[in-house]
Amino acid sequence: MPNYSVLYKTEADPDGRLWPVGPYPDRNLALEIFNNSTTRQENIRPFTFEETGDFLPHYNLVEQDPPNGPEILYPLYQR
Repeated sequence: MPNYSVLYKTEADPDGRLWPVGPYPDRNLALEIFNNSTTRQENIRPFTFEETGDFLPHYNLVEQDPPNGPEILYPLYQR
């Protein structure tokens, strides 16, 4: 089962921030869990995979399967 986290990183921010989400069967469920928990705790708007603007997002959902395998990044946009 893939493991997910959310990465926030800008070009000016060399380290960024990583929120672990956990292992889930698919990326949609992982994003739903993140939106229902971490976004509320961090006081940020929820996210979607749908492009809602012309900007390049600084948030990505990171998928790894197996946990030490290659990373796949899915751009996230705030709703």
